[in-house]
Amino acid sequence: MKTFNKLTKKDVERLRRKPVSVASKRSAVEYNFTQTDVNDAINHLKTLYTGSVKDTFAAKILLLNEIY
Repeated sequence: MKTFNKLTKKDVERLRRKPVSVASKRSAVEYNFTQTDVNDAINHLKTLYTGSVKDTFAAKILLLNEIY
């Protein structure tokens, strides 16, 4: 896991193809992100991508970065 604001576009492309689900309940992953975390993620992703970045995409990448 990298610090989110250090992710490159290549890192994000790799993460977005990973599954969010986990294999067993014993290894369930629970993370709480604040709206500020999501907004910061959106702002960073806007530096990597042209156009708009949806909240759901930013939240997914935040979660995947924590898992992987």
